[in-house]
Amino acid sequence: MTDGRAYDPAGGALPDPIPPALVELLAGRLRVIGDSTRIRVLDRLRHGPASVQELVDAAGTSQQNVSKHMTRLMEHGFVMRERNGNEHHYRLIDPSPLQVLDVLSADLAGQLRRLADMMGDGE
Repeated sequence: MTDGRAYDPAGGALPDPIPPALVELLAGRLRVIGDSTRIRVLDRLRHGPASVQELVDAAGTSQQNVSKHMTRLMEHGFVMRERNGNEHHYRLIDPSPLQVLDVLSADLAGQLRRLADMMGDGE
């Protein structure tokens, strides 16, 4: 049974109301994962550790640009860098960005199905 709220956080970690300091922390994390290059990098890292060159190939951008994005992901504790001989490899250490992207992807798929259903009803 619902009380009319749009979202029922039963069992979730999100306090109600969200304290201002937490709002800022959450917004910062969302800004970090809300970049298309970082999403491509995270997508590659979900399959395991990757060299800088592998991330460059996955992101379709320069090594310098990938390094800048990896620094941001490391600052927020999503990835870590390891030295492997002469190369640096990165690996995902916090799966929460992929979990957020998974939720958003499922929501988009649902919206597209509803839109397709509505378009089909108009014929």
